[in-house]
Amino acid sequence: MGYLPKPVIILLISLFPAFLYSQARTDKACTEKTFLFDSKILNQSRRIFIALPHDHRDKSYPVMYLLSAVPGDFRPRILQPRFIVAGIESPDPKQDFLKQEDRDRFRSFLQMELIPYIDAEYNTLPARFISGHSLPGGFVMDVFISDPGMFSFYIATSPALNLIDPEKIQDIRLKNETGLYFNIGDRENYEQLETANNKFYELLSSQKADQLHLKYEILNDESHETNEFTGFCRGFGYFMSLQSVPDTLLGQDIDSIIRYTETIKDRFGFKIKVGENVVMPNILINLEKGEYDKVLKTVQYISAEMPGFMNDEAELMIEIGRELEKRGQGETALKVFKIINDKTHPFPSISPY
Repeated sequence: MGYLPKPVIILLISLFPAFLYSQARTDKACTEKTFLFDSKILNQSRRIFIALPHDHRDKSYPVMYLLSAVPGDFRPRILQPRFIVAGIESPDPKQDFLKQEDRDRFRSFLQMELIPYIDAEYNTLPARFISGHSLPGGFVMDVFISDPGMFSFYIATSPALNLIDPEKIQDIRLKNETGLYFNIGDRENYEQLETANNKFYELLSSQKADQLHLKYEILNDESHETNEFTGFCRGFGYFMSLQSVPDTLLGQDIDSIIRYTETIKDRFGFKIKVGENVVMPNILINLEKGEYDKVLKTVQYISAEMPGFMNDEAELMIEIGRELEKRGQGETALKVFKIINDKTHPFPSISPY
């Protein structure tokens, strides 16, 4: 793992108190186990570390695959209890990830052996995640470029992209919503790695793939060693930030927003709540754009799906109707007032404005 500076240790402990934990399997949040997996593709047995949410028998979870995992790996502590975690030990990362033929073989091991086994043994969702650092991080990026649909979300910290052919990016095609986070530290002291990561980001950005949730960072005061810790925390933070409707969608039709949340649920394993923080900006944006049909559809959605909000905020709904009247949309305003009248008890009095 390498030397970890005191400031980073303090940061990790303050953010994630469970980072330092006992190997005794008494954690109420999860169950842990270790076993040897006999791989015919790798022609050897690999130690696999499993962390399971306490209710994994009754509830399905997405799976996070951690490359080059070790006993006491800090990453499962951060991920619990949101994931089933499968850590894969790599006694010699160069053997698994240095050459293209080695990376292809390891990808086959995941695709044809380990992933089917995990899916058969545990209650898993279709959403799959993968994380790796340095050489394993390069493998994560290689899989994303070669077969982006294999995982829903990719985290690569200080990835060895100098070993990957950047021209492969030109052929990338996404069929589903996919997340990619990768980063380097500004103290990597490895010019080829820094150049390769910057070039990959430029090429990926030029693709302008609508379904790609992409973030690349150069982290201040992080070396190749420390970025294994800080970088992963940043990547997980980016994943968590996706649990809201993007600003670019807020002005679209409410049906488009709902479809997006359903797609995200299938790919990332969580449901984005469509609440006040979504419907009100949607109404205000569309009022300003003059998209009054979209305003009405959102009011209808609130009436059908958020009756409590409709009743509690009836005066606010009335103000929306008044604004429509001011804009010459009397017919639409009457429809809004009728919805309020039908869904609120008693119907608030409307004073002259």
